[in-house]
Amino acid sequence: MSKHNSDSSAAEVAESLLSEVSTGKAQLDSQQMDEMIQLLRNIATEKKPNDTNRQPFISPLLLRERFLTQFNKCMDRLQCLDRKRLSPLPILKFLSANKFFILFCMILYLIHQNINDPSDIPSSGVSTTQKYSTTSVESNTKPIKKGIMSSFVKEGTSASDLYYNSRPGKENKALPLSKELHPPGGPVICILVNNEEKDISELQTALRSLEFLQGDKDLPSPVLIFNEGDLSDESISFIRTSTDRPIAFPLVDFTLFPDGFDPETETSWYVPTYTKWGYHQMIRFFDTLIWEHPAIERFETIMRIDSDSCFKEVNSYLPLMKNDAIVYHSQFVGHEHPSVPNLEGLYEFTKEYLKTIERNPGNPILWDFIETTMTFKKSLPVFRTNAEISRKSFMQSGDLTSWHHALSEEEPFGVFRDRWGDAVTRFLEVVMFASADEIFTSRFDGYFHQKGCSWPEVESALMKYRERTDTI
Repeated sequence: MSKHNSDSSAAEVAESLLSEVSTGKAQLDSQQMDEMIQLLRNIATEKKPNDTNRQPFISPLLLRERFLTQFNKCMDRLQCLDRKRLSPLPILKFLSANKFFILFCMILYLIHQNINDPSDIPSSGVSTTQKYSTTSVESNTKPIKKGIMSSFVKEGTSASDLYYNSRPGKENKALPLSKELHPPGGPVICILVNNEEKDISELQTALRSLEFLQGDKDLPSPVLIFNEGDLSDESISFIRTSTDRPIAFPLVDFTLFPDGFDPETETSWYVPTYTKWGYHQMIRFFDTLIWEHPAIERFETIMRIDSDSCFKEVNSYLPLMKNDAIVYHSQFVGHEHPSVPNLEGLYEFTKEYLKTIERNPGNPILWDFIETTMTFKKSLPVFRTNAEISRKSFMQSGDLTSWHHALSEEEPFGVFRDRWGDAVTRFLEVVMFASADEIFTSRFDGYFHQKGCSWPEVESALMKYRERTDTI
């Protein structure tokens, strides 16, 4: 690489180096690449005297014009691959031999975008000055109950109300959802995800597979990706571009615990791949806290799937209910494994709760089934809650809300101490509070969980589906 005058401006040096790289006169090793990255950063920003904040470079339009010419030369070298239709082996050799050059072009492109219009860069839609609010979105004076999810606030607007993909041409901006296109009382799809690479990858596949849902094909329903506020901008970009549906990223706070429960002195049930209380907090969220989260306030039909789920066949009604009479739908899949701790304790707790509220089970036949299962199998029936759909008005009814709190927010804290899972407690509550004609227990058409949900399998199913659709 040629030497440059120390008096040259950063822009002049970078432009010259870029010209040499794009024409093949210079090659960058890793150390030179680091130097170039720093040089490009200096171009994009400058530090004013006595000012700790970085300010935009004084001549962004000029830099844009000068860099664009050289950038196009860089991209021409990459585009030649497509024109020549090279076989995979030469392409791999090219990528290996030019890895620093390719990285250089990518960095330059990102900086060029920043100089062009910083507002065009995808934003997570969250504030960097305040992470969690101690007040609700609806009122600045009403405190959130300890242990309930606090709202993520940006300039007075909850991130729960900011959706990507909500406006044509502005898919990469988090904007309020249109009440005209998505009036209150409609459906929403809810998914809880952590920031692990595996989970993000599985979530992308799950979102792609939502194309099979036909119940809202004329106006796709929004998706809520509940998370702990630790998703990177890159992860958010990967997630939001995996679907055309409006998508928001409401926050949960799994560092909060119910009053009276001390996570430091209590013993948790170990679940692989989760933190000490991570699995218990997941159960608590879907049992109780999701029904109190402001993100679902405008919706009535709440469809939940796990991030490692997918669809590979058409479903004609999801994310809506199969009919208007149903308040809950999930697949009955048998009974809990007897090794799960304290199922008998949960059964006795449930019977005592019904006595306390002076209520008989809403579905006597299935209640008899529960009693028989406990008597002869020492277990309890379960739903496949990695896919379920509920009426919010049902889940927020008085006795059911009290039941949810009895499970996770009050003594004996069964969700935390005995790991009472949502699959078994959901079956119990539906039998307790819903009638037979309000429950649907069959498998969701086209639904798969884990097995069969790899990216190639889902993409293959989508290709076949689109081919069939194109021929109709």
